[in-house]
Amino acid sequence: MRLVTVLSATFSLLAEASENQVMAGNQLKECLIFERFITGENESSIAWDCELADDDLTSADGNRFVPIINLPEEISSTAVSGVTTFLSPSSTISKDGIMIPPGSEYTLGTIVHHHYQESLSSSDQRKLSLYGERLGTRRALVVRIVNGNNGSPVETTWSQAHLSDEIFGVSGDPVNMKSQFEACSAGAMTVEPVSHSSVTDGVITVNIDVALTGGDISGDQANAVVTELESIFGAPLEDYVDHVLICNPPGSYFGAAWAHINGMLSTYNDNVCPQVTFNMHEVGHNLGLFHSSENGEYDDQSGLMGFSYNNEDDKQMCFNAAKSWQLGWYDAPSRRVTFHTAWSGTIVGVAEYALSTLSVLIKIPQEATGNNYYINFNRAVGMNADTQDGIDQVLITSSRWDPYGDNVSDLAGYSYLKAKLSAGESYTIANFNNKPGLTLTVDVHAIDLSTTPATADLSIELTCASNSDCDDNKACNGIETCDTSTNLCVPGVDTGTCPLGPYKIFTPFCGACFVQPSNMFDIEVNNADIDITGLQYSSYGGNYIVEVYTKTGTHVGSEQDPTAWELVGTATSSAPRNEMGEIVFSPGPIRVTAGGRQAFYIHHPGGLKYGAGSDINTVTTDNDYLSIYEGKASSAKFGGTFVAPEIWSGEMTFLELQYGDPGTNGDPIILGLQKQVFKFDGQDGAWYSNLAIKNYLQWNMQFKRFNSCPIDADMFISSMSLSTSTLSLLGQESNILIVTTPEPIPECSEDPNKVCLGDGTLHISLDGGETFLSEAGEYQYGSQHRVVAHNTYGACSRKWHDYDITSNDNNQLREGGRRTSVVQEKKPLSLLMDHKYTMIDPLECDQWIEDRWQRNDLFQQRGQWSTIYIETPLVSFHVEYRRSDWFHKKCDFQSLDAWMTTVSKTLEEQPEWQGILGETKHKIYHEQTGSQIKSDRLQLLRGKDDADYEVNGPFGKEFAALDNGHGSFHNLMSSVIQTIF
Repeated sequence: MRLVTVLSATFSLLAEASENQVMAGNQLKECLIFERFITGENESSIAWDCELADDDLTSADGNRFVPIINLPEEISSTAVSGVTTFLSPSSTISKDGIMIPPGSEYTLGTIVHHHYQESLSSSDQRKLSLYGERLGTRRALVVRIVNGNNGSPVETTWSQAHLSDEIFGVSGDPVNMKSQFEACSAGAMTVEPVSHSSVTDGVITVNIDVALTGGDISGDQANAVVTELESIFGAPLEDYVDHVLICNPPGSYFGAAWAHINGMLSTYNDNVCPQVTFNMHEVGHNLGLFHSSENGEYDDQSGLMGFSYNNEDDKQMCFNAAKSWQLGWYDAPSRRVTFHTAWSGTIVGVAEYALSTLSVLIKIPQEATGNNYYINFNRAVGMNADTQDGIDQVLITSSRWDPYGDNVSDLAGYSYLKAKLSAGESYTIANFNNKPGLTLTVDVHAIDLSTTPATADLSIELTCASNSDCDDNKACNGIETCDTSTNLCVPGVDTGTCPLGPYKIFTPFCGACFVQPSNMFDIEVNNADIDITGLQYSSYGGNYIVEVYTKTGTHVGSEQDPTAWELVGTATSSAPRNEMGEIVFSPGPIRVTAGGRQAFYIHHPGGLKYGAGSDINTVTTDNDYLSIYEGKASSAKFGGTFVAPEIWSGEMTFLELQYGDPGTNGDPIILGLQKQVFKFDGQDGAWYSNLAIKNYLQWNMQFKRFNSCPIDADMFISSMSLSTSTLSLLGQESNILIVTTPEPIPECSEDPNKVCLGDGTLHISLDGGETFLSEAGEYQYGSQHRVVAHNTYGACSRKWHDYDITSNDNNQLREGGRRTSVVQEKKPLSLLMDHKYTMIDPLECDQWIEDRWQRNDLFQQRGQWSTIYIETPLVSFHVEYRRSDWFHKKCDFQSLDAWMTTVSKTLEEQPEWQGILGETKHKIYHEQTGSQIKSDRLQLLRGKDDADYEVNGPFGKEFAALDNGHGSFHNLMSSVIQTIF
């Protein structure tokens, strides 16, 4: 077992038992706790096991998993299976189990499985370590046993060929565990048989010798199997396997099956091992699922976490709404709805997921109680044809709060079937979200089984008595009120200031670790401001005061200067060796703005673990928000012997900041093509060259000052122009002009039937300013040019994003040059859905997108904010138009944010990209430190004055900083620019 604990806390048990209850054995070092769900014929029970580290195997006669005897409730109530580590120096261990003496001190920690880390993002690492991975390919191994039984052999009844067909369908069995998981997950999770020289079609026969003593020896057999498998594979099982299904011989297991929550093991009685409902139920436990209940623990028979069904191996069922949400399989845009204050629409069943774009799951959160509700339409066809309860009805399931996932209640816990609704029926929840005056009602208006897919129409609404019933006490998303005329809750005006997160970023765990008391390193923030709230460090052990220091900029040059650093966190480290301690920064988080660099210095007198690095300018780990660089270690605080480069071992926790109207801060911020972030002041009314590529593209922008906004934050981009030339490809030119007006034009303000962009303040010209379009719609011009423009719900306004490079230029005309749709061209709503996860608030936006799909009314939406997509053969653009809230005119602005989304290969290969943005295509490095320059405008741009980029009007092409490859600007910068193309 390979593990490292990243968080830990030490406690003491009350001494309530006599000393003679402590059994003989060796002291326990550390183990990983697993909750074992035991399935009987009609009931279940729970036991607790610990997976031992290699050092403890001898004490347990080689057993990898041993039971924890009489685990105290104070531990079982907080331990998370497959996540929590347990360490108690006074506890003893033998092959019979772990005994925890009364009054013992113990440490509970949280594990990170570092052997998966390199291939996962930080968010995926967290999902894996806390809940088990449920997406992608899962490797399964089925084990049949030949048990020597002290000379009286017994073996699993089923042959390898039979098991491989029943579980993986290798010989054509149409309904098996592999086929059902793939069907139920809509292809999001696949199960593949393990490939190894000793394995045939995912099945292996293992020879062991465990005596049948007249009792349940499934645990002994499982341990013997694990030991034998590790010997066969020559490595820890997790290197080869995600799920091990053990088929016990007859007479060796008295129950039906058992499995570890968030683990890899499941074992089966001989007679049920090939049964698909048993396989999926037990592997469901491995995936983190608890049981599904209605009146009793097992009796929600709408899904697979209720009863399993013996002798019916072809039964086709999936999971209920709560489990389906937890599994995360149906996470495509519009398919999962999170309810807020009101919702109405149409849903389809999971069984017909692929036949529709409609939603399949609805979550109704209750933050005050943690008891969330989930809704699905239980359509009984296809892979769900054999559902046993709530057939073709709308089902409402609840899931209680559990200590899994930092209070995120939908990620674990038992579920309870609360209602089975037919057309015309409703379900009411009084005192919703623990508010006495608030009532939630779900109404099912119609169920239509005559169509494919079948549909269910329903609505959800909250009725209230006072404003306090509706307000969620979050100032950042506005104050929700109660409309006393309708008794319905009205959403507040979202200020957009709710921080996103918390998020974590891990550095690679050192396989061969070194130890020094001090570590220092830099981080660099990408495209959004963040607050770093704390970090976790890898301790070498001992009780010491641990300190964290920080400074703006790099640590280089300040390694021995304590006056350059600010102390931001201290903690008394009690983390044992090989575990990790945590420091939360005080008095508050460390704020680092987009493009900024921040250095950290950690000192632990007992030693910090780190790995060997390659170069101090090398990024050791990164994500969408920040990068962590290799750094240095030293033998003393701000002194001693320095070791460089090194890779700090730990993790950081941070929040992404929101500022109300994201992307509309005055004095335009330029987001470069190589993660540069810098300010460009500009002059009121002037036009500037943003990107110039000779003979192909000219992208200009006009600045405008809004005097009601604060000084130094009062300049915005109010107009822009795009000139593309494809004379060499298609013989075509295109001149697009986008402008704004302070007030709506009369055609929009006087005609109530017109739906105008930005309520009539945004206008698009496709002919260089001769004529303008102000209405939402899809406009095609030329042979391969298109503009899609619509008004946007604020949560769906998109964040800045890098462009992609198209593999080929689409330069073929059809039908004599007349424009026709091509395969790559997407419908307007598809463009919107594709970008959902880059939007300001994807969760809130999800509902708005779903409504547009169902009503097909994207171009009928009114609003002050708008989105424009521009597609040409050379380049495609995304433009966001944002205005100040007309209720709050403290900063009355109009702003255009634009960026390229795709660039043709022809354009990408052009050697000279010029203009403000164009010059950021190349990285520039600091001559002394060697680090990339990202925020110094004077060093990033050739032109030292803003006026160097000024052009004559919207379609001007000449500007002072324009360089033809032989001027002083080129000679000055060529020595420090490194092209990456």
